[in-house]
Amino acid sequence: MWRSYPIRADGTTGPGKDFFDPGTKNMPAPDGMTIDAKGNLYFTGRGGVWVASPAGKPVGFIPTKEFCANVTFGVPMARRCT
Repeated sequence: MWRSYPIRADGTTGPGKDFFDPGTKNMPAPDGMTIDAKGNLYFTGRGGVWVASPAGKPVGFIPTKEFCANVTFGVPMARRCT
């Protein structure tokens, strides 16, 4: 389960809430992450890249053959995942 925390005006964090559950045993914890132009979140780790909507709903999974430690976008407008 991945959690989100609001950031208050003074820089402290507020109470956390559940954000996204990848629903798999492949990933004990996220490693790298990035956001695309639509606000979707990409989390990497063992097994591949999980994609979640800004609301925390599953969008997809990109499997990788090896451990995936980072994810980034390589072209303008964040349309290509590298």
